[in-house]
Amino acid sequence: RGMAWFCQGEYQKAVDDFTTAIRLQPDLAISYFFRGNIYRYHLKQRDQAIADFQAGCRLGNPLCCGELEKLGIKPAAGSR
Repeated sequence: RGMAWFCQGEYQKAVDDFTTAIRLQPDLAISYFFRGNIYRYHLKQRDQAIADFQAGCRLGNPLCCGELEKLGIKPAAGSR
């Protein structure tokens, strides 16, 4: 449902749904990626985006690790 809100431009509602998804399944790294991108590109909340990308990268999501690299942040050792 988070993606549906995102597609409608309802970014805070999308974040809320991804937050619920993370609470229910904290090891689903892609949810951190999607929420992080909303924080970064749409809500302009860089620190929250970084926290999500770091969490997703720690779980092994290469997309999250790539976003950290774009931000000039080196992923933690063993993240990939």
